[in-house]
Amino acid sequence: MKKFFFALIAVLAAMPAMLACAAVSVTLNGQAIGLPKEPIVLDGRVYVPALATVKALGADISSYDELMAIVSKNDIKVYFSSNYINRFTASDADELWEKIQTNRNEGYVETDTGIIYDRGRPFLPVRPLCELMGLTVDWDGETSTVDITAPAEFLSEVNKDASFYWRSTDELKAVTLTVEYSAVPEDMNLFSLEILYTIQNCQPMCGLTIGYDGFQNNENSLIYTFLCEPGFDTDTLVEVLKASDYLSGGGFRVSCTEAPYEW
Repeated sequence: MKKFFFALIAVLAAMPAMLACAAVSVTLNGQAIGLPKEPIVLDGRVYVPALATVKALGADISSYDELMAIVSKNDIKVYFSSNYINRFTASDADELWEKIQTNRNEGYVETDTGIIYDRGRPFLPVRPLCELMGLTVDWDGETSTVDITAPAEFLSEVNKDASFYWRSTDELKAVTLTVEYSAVPEDMNLFSLEILYTIQNCQPMCGLTIGYDGFQNNENSLIYTFLCEPGFDTDTLVEVLKASDYLSGGGFRVSCTEAPYEW
């Protein structure tokens, strides 16, 4: 998971402008899907909250960071990157990675925005997500409704592939780290990256950081949000940061909070 630390600044700079559209609804076989966030319309495409939609299809997001998502439904794997989406047939993670490396996919969609974020929450494009899983997607322009049609047998067969790096999204938590400063650091980009490197190096002591979830550069503070395993030790992280060379000189306040991750 090192790449999300090194790519963070570039990702933030390249994030597209997004428009939240409260009028858009999503149904599955005519029944509304309960979504925790409103769908987003970007460049004529509808993006839906990742976990709620995937769960409604009986699938899981089995690997996730700010550049990649893998939707798993037994032998069906849909691989999302920042600029393309592939479908693979693979029984487990080992077979999937081998096929990704050798580019042996059974479906391909090229896009400039495979995954987008709104306030740190991941959204996936609904049409390629569903069509690459063999489902039908229709758009009702009069009611601004996305209707997904799925056979009953497809929905009844929930994902059983637990071979990925982490499995249970229900147990993950969001850790929010806030670094307040009285004077603006001379090199803000370097300062931000130093904090990220420290978090990365703390993982053996603190627990596993799964992925980037959000970043804010406010007037007098930097705020980082990470998706973490349940055992992540926030107290140790704060103490290590306070003792670091770039924060130990005074003028900084470090705090950390945690909460269940709401997809």
